[in-house]
Amino acid sequence: MSLSGNESTAKSSKESNSPLSVIIPGSELVISETRKIVGDTEKRQDAAAEIAQKDPVIVMELLKTANALAFTEGKPPITTPRGAIIRLGATTTIEVLDKIKGFPKLANPDLSKLLEEVRNTCVKIAETAKLISGIKAQNLVEDCYTAGLLCNVGELIAVIHLTENFLKIVQENSNRSKVLYRLEKDHSFDIEKMSSSYLKRAGIPEGILFAIDKDMQTKTPNRAIMKLIIASSIELVMAFESIRWDKIAPDKNLPPKSSLRMLSLSDSQYESLYERAGEILFKLDPAKAELYKK
Repeated sequence: MSLSGNESTAKSSKESNSPLSVIIPGSELVISETRKIVGDTEKRQDAAAEIAQKDPVIVMELLKTANALAFTEGKPPITTPRGAIIRLGATTTIEVLDKIKGFPKLANPDLSKLLEEVRNTCVKIAETAKLISGIKAQNLVEDCYTAGLLCNVGELIAVIHLTENFLKIVQENSNRSKVLYRLEKDHSFDIEKMSSSYLKRAGIPEGILFAIDKDMQTKTPNRAIMKLIIASSIELVMAFESIRWDKIAPDKNLPPKSSLRMLSLSDSQYESLYERAGEILFKLDPAKAELYKK
């Protein structure tokens, strides 16, 4: 049955107001640098992927396009930006980057700044996931990085969808845990569920999605560790961003339900992880690092 004009308009309006329909701007710097390398025939695709994976928006779009192609060709799903760039080739990769470059930008400079801060959080989680997987699952390092990068997409959506309302929450709460609580309490906005729903809609493969969605299980047992790795990465970054880094130091007792505890790392492994993660997080976020000096 066809929709009447009014019904069609109402449906379109409802979809356009849905947080799942928002378009997230990509990082102009990462787009430019990736495009430059992809277009250079002397540079390897690995180098392009290394730059592209600094932006979850770019990785989402590359995976979305590459997997649509893989599906039509009956080939296995692609789970990494490197695999996506190889599958797409230089010409199509550049087309994807140009499409992202045309996404609507945020007019409010404060919101633009917040969006970049959240994008940076995504990279922090990805980098810590890379560290942990290097200890627990070396064969899954690239996939863990991808899952870590994408698991916080819901917060990017919050910036675009809730605009000044989200900005106000962030300004009133320096503690990240409180920000997430206020989002859910005031706006019924669950970052984890929103991330999962948005990524499903974007066609992100199950091999990545299950590590982000608490309700999903993998069909491949040897990948099951990814879920714990991502949860542990989020725990590390949450502690850092909440100015509680010292609370998870090697000489402290982690809570019984801590994902980091469940990793069952040896003392030396945890000491190494804590030290290396600290180096990366403090380097990625100089502004937050300054707060630790006060």
